[in-house]
Amino acid sequence: MLTESRAQTTIRYATEPVVVANACQRTLRLLGEVTHVSRETGSIAGKLKLDWLTNSVLIDLTITKKGDETELSISTQRKEGALTSGGAQNGLQRFLHALAQDKELQGKSASGW
Repeated sequence: MLTESRAQTTIRYATEPVVVANACQRTLRLLGEVTHVSRETGSIAGKLKLDWLTNSVLIDLTITKKGDETELSISTQRKEGALTSGGAQNGLQRFLHALAQDKELQGKSASGW
């Protein structure tokens, strides 16, 4: 029986959209592949490879300018088999961890509590 897991989050950065877009593309290439980029709509799509045994995690990124900040919306999904679960959440966590290591974005997050 197949199910689908999903995860999403939004982060704001105190930098220009092009900086966020470039960092996201670098991170996607590091963890998997970029499958689509649209500068007009501010969207980037890709696949994250968690390991060689499981399906890829599909990731959709939307980058928008909000006042002085740039908003990054991240959505992940993965088809799960009978013995797997939480793949979308794992993919989101790995992407966020790798994105936080990007030198251009370090210290630019405007999100937090």
